[in-house]
Amino acid sequence: MVSEDWLTELAGGYGLAPSQFVLGLPETQLSVIRWRRTQGNPQQIFTRDPIDSYLLSLHLQPTRANAWLGKQRVWSGPIAANTIRLTLPGARPRWVSDSSFDFLNFIFPRETIDRIAGAERHRVHHGLRKSAPLYCRDDIAASLGRSLLEALRRQRPFTLTFADAIGRALLAHLLGRYAGTAEGVAQHELSLEALRHVREYMEAHLNGDICVRDLAAVVGMSESHFAHGFRAATGIPPHRFLMTARLDRAQIRLGGTSRSMLDIALDCGFKDASHFSRVFKRFVGCTPKTFRREMSRSPAALKGESI
Repeated sequence: MVSEDWLTELAGGYGLAPSQFVLGLPETQLSVIRWRRTQGNPQQIFTRDPIDSYLLSLHLQPTRANAWLGKQRVWSGPIAANTIRLTLPGARPRWVSDSSFDFLNFIFPRETIDRIAGAERHRVHHGLRKSAPLYCRDDIAASLGRSLLEALRRQRPFTLTFADAIGRALLAHLLGRYAGTAEGVAQHELSLEALRHVREYMEAHLNGDICVRDLAAVVGMSESHFAHGFRAATGIPPHRFLMTARLDRAQIRLGGTSRSMLDIALDCGFKDASHFSRVFKRFVGCTPKTFRREMSRSPAALKGESI
């Protein structure tokens, strides 16, 4: 059950207070918790006891992390901004990061999904179990999440009513995009173990040429079956995931080192500094130099605030 006592106990266990939160919005019963940290601390482990709710995590900035479900590691490496992860009711997730982070946790009670799904609730829950996204990019969810966060920050009249509407829209988006994708693709979807091997291969070879044929060979699949299974598991095609991984590494290098643009470009698999700059601006929205300058200012700008 999500309550202030539960949140206080959770924050005590984490050794980190939430920077913003709201619990139990009136209509959806959605709870939103924002966790921010400006410095790495690999000893700070985030473990959540199972609850009978869905947990949607939205990352607002790039970070690095290792993540487990029970004893199985399901992720190791960079996590891009605007990516989401859905943790199912009853799961016991564990998460540790050696970098700064800024993410939102949205907690949706099962009862809320049952009420929205109506007679389709069993199919919806089955679909979410089969298709739960694991750190895949979702710009619609990110836009709704940031809008909700801004609404809660402003605290104007009818703020909670507006936040509830955004929460309902976010839930409708999740059900529409993920709850209906399980049938027909589950048997072709890459397993968590296969995804881990593919990510590890990408991370080890980011500074070189990587093609879909190479990735398919890692898990012993044909190119077409691999591409289909990868997209079914992550929500994005392999080349887009690879580009995100390259840009994630670049953002980490830009924010944490003083290496030259050419060194960073080559280390992240780009042909030269000019190619790196063009791709970075197209996907991130600013040049690498601008990003580095803004990152140098960000620690002073990130200060906790409570709703």
